[in-house]
Amino acid sequence: MSDFDQYLTRHYAHIGDQARHRTGKKRQLRLTYESVLPPDRDAEMLEIGPGYGQLLELLRSDLGYAKTIAIDLSAEVADFCNRILPGSTEHVADTSEFLRRNPARFDRIFLFHVLEHVPKADAQPLMEAIRFALKPGGKVVIELPNMANLFTAAYLRWADRTHEAGYSEMSLRHLLESSGFTDVACFEERLPLDHPKRLFANPFRGLATFVQRLIYKGYELPMPRVLTPALCATARRPETR
Repeated sequence: MSDFDQYLTRHYAHIGDQARHRTGKKRQLRLTYESVLPPDRDAEMLEIGPGYGQLLELLRSDLGYAKTIAIDLSAEVADFCNRILPGSTEHVADTSEFLRRNPARFDRIFLFHVLEHVPKADAQPLMEAIRFALKPGGKVVIELPNMANLFTAAYLRWADRTHEAGYSEMSLRHLLESSGFTDVACFEERLPLDHPKRLFANPFRGLATFVQRLIYKGYELPMPRVLTPALCATARRPETR
């Protein structure tokens, strides 16, 4: 049995990422990523590893990107997403093979908390396959645990036994540029002020970022631009490559 065959029930269920939280999660996703979406609602987009399908539902149902689809190595994930959005998600045995069968098809490809599950030796071939499946000028959109965050990096790296690698802004940029992408932009996740606990969480995060910057300066280390627990990034397939 693969580690991903029952990933929702064996891992996600224990960290509280339940379907009942999807409305709040979709608000956060929209606030963070709506600005990187294509203006054309007929754009074809792909999510790799949709989990509980919050992004997929946001794009297809809430924002009207009806041609968004998803793929996953887990049959359980595909079944869950297809119950929410019938016909949206394909169970695949090989992600790169699927991408190679769809050259220059997608305007956007999303990898949210996927890349850290990929063995380091396989990361560049995967990113090259993603570039191959993007239209010229199309973008990959990535979110993963931020190894530059001094408070959360160790926990987020090791809390999931299927994690194979960790990335900071510097190493993610290196991977993307080595895979033929340009215009790499890293940015912070954004939290909506939609719950009383956010009134505490946002100032706390601001204080934590300030303390981290002092530590980086004290050790004379290169200062990361992004110090939130999640590292977000976009990169573009060149028009002529």
